[in-house]
Amino acid sequence: MKTNIVQHIVRQIPHSTLHTILFLAAFLLLFSWTDVAPADVVFITLGVATVAIIVYRRRIGELFRDGKAYAVLAFAAYVSLSFFLISEQSYVFGLTTLYGVGVYFLVRYWATTDAGASAWPIRGYLAAAILSSLLGAGAYAAHALSLVGRDTLFFWQGDVRVAVFFDDPVVYGAFLAPALLICLVYALSTTRSAVRGLSTVAFFLIYLNIILSGSRGAWLNVGIGLAVLAALAVFNKNPWRLFSLRRTVSVGISSAIIGLLVLFIIPLGSETYYEATLKDRLVTSDAPRFATWKAAPVFSSARPPAEKIFGSGSGTFERYSPDGISAHNTYLRVLFEQGVLGLVLFTLFLLAALYSLIRRIQREPWQIRQWFFLAALSGALVQAFFIDALHWRHLWILLGLL
Repeated sequence: MKTNIVQHIVRQIPHSTLHTILFLAAFLLLFSWTDVAPADVVFITLGVATVAIIVYRRRIGELFRDGKAYAVLAFAAYVSLSFFLISEQSYVFGLTTLYGVGVYFLVRYWATTDAGASAWPIRGYLAAAILSSLLGAGAYAAHALSLVGRDTLFFWQGDVRVAVFFDDPVVYGAFLAPALLICLVYALSTTRSAVRGLSTVAFFLIYLNIILSGSRGAWLNVGIGLAVLAALAVFNKNPWRLFSLRRTVSVGISSAIIGLLVLFIIPLGSETYYEATLKDRLVTSDAPRFATWKAAPVFSSARPPAEKIFGSGSGTFERYSPDGISAHNTYLRVLFEQGVLGLVLFTLFLLAALYSLIRRIQREPWQIRQWFFLAALSGALVQAFFIDALHWRHLWILLGLL
């Protein structure tokens, strides 16, 4: 058993420079507490080198094998054009969106030109998710035992919500959601004991951290992902041929027990996790968001007709919203800032990505990897109704691997 585990870990070590860079870039997503994160340095460096390689090899056609690449390029071109047409906007917001598109094309290029490259961003991302979950679980245990307070590293702004190296527990929870689904699929489907054991442990660590992030959007993300996995299993007519029924039941029951214990029973000082951070969230967090969404049609319609069609420019939503509150809705932000045309281009890209993935699953329904891609993407796109997701680096990587 120990030998099998060691062999499995050794296989996760990259054996070429490109694979090492892709692994490192995804792993460094762990450190995302600043606007410019360590991973960005690696992605930008690799991006510059990749552009030079594409120009030298004259292989730009590798990037445009289907419609979704053209759709996202059109969206990026539209955002870029707005820089010259609209002066009063946040260039940081716009450049962040363009950077995400650049990461998409970077990952897409190497995934299509190097047969083994697509696995390494996933492995680096999983390593980051597992390590951050270990640190988050350790911080939670230390706080539950009264060894550390809430003002220490890994907790968010003196709250009990765990964020580890992220500046926002909501983004941290969203970051972990795809990793949870990947680990769950392997824990339930693989016949190799070493992989099954590691995946199960990783699943529960990540699951604990998603709970501790306190992000109900991330919980919804996971719920949608699980529903998609269940639907795919039913679609295959014999789900227990792919997933172990005994393991599925035991993991489900264990997850429910852990969730109840962490949220409502285990004390953190004089209160439970629910009492400390979730009990009053409807008033402190949800009410301002709902008020902004309710007011959005009013302050949106007050703009000139041209802005309704072409948008007010990146990062301008807060300038119009009551009290400068963020959109907390990716699609509303795109509609307001890039207009109807921008939202149409962005939606076409997402629909093309979903369509190509579904078609691939229809052709090869036994490819489990495509299952968690669809589950993870579906969960993220639903969560995007409740948070601004254009700056999620892991989402652009996921889209690039499709």
